[in-house]
Amino acid sequence: MADVIIQVSKDGKHLVTGDGRTIYRFVPMKSDPEHLYIPWGGNFPPYLLEFIATWSPLIGVPKAGNGVKQENLSDFDRDGPPDEGLTQISYRGWWLYFYPTAAPDSIHEVPKLFQLVSPSIAPQRVGMSIVGADDPDDVGGPPYIFGGP
Repeated sequence: MADVIIQVSKDGKHLVTGDGRTIYRFVPMKSDPEHLYIPWGGNFPPYLLEFIATWSPLIGVPKAGNGVKQENLSDFDRDGPPDEGLTQISYRGWWLYFYPTAAPDSIHEVPKLFQLVSPSIAPQRVGMSIVGADDPDDVGGPPYIFGGP
């Protein structure tokens, strides 16, 4: 598995790879204010699933570059096809993605789906609770199949 350098962009506003690819987070991982069901993988409507599938998980071994601390980077094993056996990179708990046909330094944000990752983004909380009550920012653990796009 290849090393992937994660660093802060030249303008200091978001994360990029060492070769300048813009990095995104999958926003539906965070609960919305109304705590609606968060769809995963094959649960998206077909018209949306095809679009989401054009985004690629950032696969490899994370290495901190300029402006990033190694302790904010981690990785996890992807489950299910087509990425079974690959290791996806996360930043402060947010799973990282890129748009494979985009030129370096280009931005392809999609509101409410894929957003830029700020170097100072709050950590994603998964599988936590507050004094026995549900945490409004807890998205639970990833499902056993696919675990998002």
